[in-house]
Amino acid sequence: MSTFDEILATQPLILFSPAGSPLKLCLCVGPDKQSLVVEPYRYGDTSQYWFVDSLDSSGNIALWSGNGKRVLNVGGDGALTVQAKSLDGELSYDTNERLNVAEVTPGDGAAKTALGWAIAGALIPLVFGLNAAGSLPPTVTLGAPYAIRPCFDFDRNFNILGDGPWQAGCAVAAWDGWGGGNPNELWWFGLPSETGS
Repeated sequence: MSTFDEILATQPLILFSPAGSPLKLCLCVGPDKQSLVVEPYRYGDTSQYWFVDSLDSSGNIALWSGNGKRVLNVGGDGALTVQAKSLDGELSYDTNERLNVAEVTPGDGAAKTALGWAIAGALIPLVFGLNAAGSLPPTVTLGAPYAIRPCFDFDRNFNILGDGPWQAGCAVAAWDGWGGGNPNELWWFGLPSETGS
């Protein structure tokens, strides 16, 4: 676990969804500044930035919103919100603030439980492989599909609600069930860039 200053010293990430094709939809804090929705990617929009705190080697993380000192929280009903949190000293997380990232293998649609690979292969270089300027080394690759779920219930997955087509403003929740890797339940980590790549 980290201090808040250590988290802010890392590279912010964007969580993209393939559900909005041809638009690049990404997870962001909604207009109410609390709930989560998807919006088309906008370079420089910090409501779409996320800071990752890697909690252990099992794929468990916490996500901090880029436009405030708030951590992502999953309600018992699956509602996703960002909540203010004490920033003093080493951060600790409540159960509803702990998330798990699972690799999704294209073709089989199943969320893998080999989460150590997902973190070691994709997130740890992003979180810990940064130079003093907070930039990424040139060898980092992004873009593997992931399922994101609350640690308290692996049957729930971050999901853009509805049957599609998915568009700007659609709500995102931790849905109880897995549809086999549908576009609205897959996410990939990307870097803020002018092109959204």
